[in-house]
This record gives sequence, C-alpha cells and structure tokens, in this order.
Amino acid sequence: MRGTERVQPANPPFQKIEDAVRSTGLSAYFLRHGCRNGSIPCVRSGRTIYVNVPQLLRQFGATSTIAENGEVVKCQTQKSITTCG
Repeated sequence: MRGTERVQPANPPFQKIEDAVRSTGLSAYFLRHGCRNGSIPCVRSGRTIYVNVPQLLRQFGATSTIAENGEVVKCQTQKSITTCG
C-alpha cells in the first residue's frame, strides 16, 4: 500500500514558536514569555506551544499579508508596536 503525503496549509493559523517567530518578527523569548503569562493567544499540546498568529496580529492591531512560504510580505500597524518585519 502506498502512503499518502500530508499537505500542510501554507499559512496555518496555529504555528509553533519557531514558525511564529518567522511569521511575526517577534522574538522567541517574547512569544514564550507571553504564552506563559497569558498575554499571547496560544494553546499547548504536551510540551509544544502553538501560537494563534492571526489572533496575535489582531491583538496588536496589525494587518499583514503572509506569502505561501510563510514570509510576511506586507505589514502595517495601527498602534506604536510593529509586529512584523
């Protein structure tokens, strides 16, 4: 029997910390600390933390366009905090 390959969405809403760092431009320390104190929207599955990136960007008032490779190609903020590069 031939195995089927799982296709991951190009831009999943819940991303591991390392992927969220690339998508948002925020540091891994900031994301981990925020997940611990409840200021960053996330869920835990065992020891793995998944950040809700669209909710995080909405929380900072940012609008962004993320390319299929996960890179932020356009980012604007409505507050003084810039959340992507």
